[in-house]
Amino acid sequence: MGILLAAMIDATKRFSDRVDNYVKYPSCYPGAIIDLLVSRCGLSRDSIIADIGQGLAFSPSYCFGTEIAFSGVEPNREMARRGGESPH
Repeated sequence: MGILLAAMIDATKRFSDRVDNYVKYPSCYPGAIIDLLVSRCGLSRDSIIADIGQGLAFSPSYCFGTEIAFSGVEPNREMARRGGESPH
């Protein structure tokens, strides 16, 4: 079975062996992404952004300092379980 096919079949477990690194070194989206979504997609305070494959589920407001509503889905059980840990 090819590597790509194996990753597709096991997508819900694919990052399980890297969760500790995600907790230790949290990342955020580039700050310019909100400006781009406002200018090109009409994002507003009434908008809701879906984050699919959300990782540790840190609130995007932590990353952006915004009050725009975000909703996320993380299919990896271990990643979602550890998601409540503080990014600091």
